[in-house]
Amino acid sequence: MLEELKRCCGYKGHWACAHDYPDHMVPVSEFSASHTTSAHAQSDGLQPHCKPCSDYRQAQRPKHPITGENKRHWKHRIAIKRGGDPKSPFWPYYLIKAEDQWAVEMENYLLDTAPGHVVLAPIKSMKPEFSFPETKESVITQRTVSHKTRNKALVTKLKELYNYTCQVEGCNETEVSLAHIYKHSLPDSVDNETNALCLCENHHSAYDGDRLVLYPTLDGRFIRYNRFGKVVEIGRIIYDEKHTIDIKWIKKSREYHDSKK
Repeated sequence: MLEELKRCCGYKGHWACAHDYPDHMVPVSEFSASHTTSAHAQSDGLQPHCKPCSDYRQAQRPKHPITGENKRHWKHRIAIKRGGDPKSPFWPYYLIKAEDQWAVEMENYLLDTAPGHVVLAPIKSMKPEFSFPETKESVITQRTVSHKTRNKALVTKLKELYNYTCQVEGCNETEVSLAHIYKHSLPDSVDNETNALCLCENHHSAYDGDRLVLYPTLDGRFIRYNRFGKVVEIGRIIYDEKHTIDIKWIKKSREYHDSKK
């Protein structure tokens, strides 16, 4: 009786089993049981790649040069060591910190063990040659725009209240500006302290770009993403007792941004 066959998916275009099974049809006895319960799990309960390809996959994954741990497992351990909980909504924040620590340890290991030209060559190759763009003739254009006036006294008072420091907890930037929670240019927006934050340029830019998302609560919690959609910060905005915001502006802001997607 012929043994049942299953197609091996290989790993990133490489099939370690290709020598014995050039058509990638491998006996099911060469597949391990799947441990995942996600929507992408195989319907037959087996791994998508055979044991030789699975071994190849493990060999290709980066490992810590000192502990020998798989990078994924190492990051998981470090994130827990830093106080993270995989079931917590803040878990991505701890994984980012672990990723940063991994990069530092890899760089230090390379600096301690590799010759100087090996370390410096990749860095040098990443820097393109510097050159100014070619000169182009300037053209004068005219345009007419509508501009909504700002309450300059509010800007000054809010900056003074927070001693010219960003409201984000732990951020000590002193180059700050007033950020409206609900877009100021919209006709139903207001220009008062209930709809305003004192933020540094980084957090202000992220908020205006819909990359800093406030929770619809009054505790100031937020998640900040980079331009590629990766979580880079989970934090909190601190409010002075004299400064009370209106939660409706947070909700209206989310409704506005969701309508633009």
